[in-house]
Amino acid sequence: MVGERDASPPSRPDDSQLHDPHGKPTGQLPDTPLPERIPRYTEDQPVIFGHYWRSGAPAIESRKTACVDYSAGMGGPLVAYRWSGESELSNANLVAC
Repeated sequence: MVGERDASPPSRPDDSQLHDPHGKPTGQLPDTPLPERIPRYTEDQPVIFGHYWRSGAPAIESRKTACVDYSAGMGGPLVAYRWSGESELSNANLVAC
């Protein structure tokens, strides 16, 4: 995975990851720039996600989104979120070791 090699999120997918379900290469990505304003999650249910390799002190992304991947494989903390069904996330519920 691109982000795992250098501990930073990719700006676009790696062409080597473009394969069909049988492993056959499907070609290259078009050279299309990312939009200036990247859409944000706006649903009511909170989302907790990983595989993004954040750095720094663990903190929620927004009241509805939290990343728990802080590069534990590269020496960063192992992070979890204690979710109890609340509709808005809180930094107080992030746990790191």
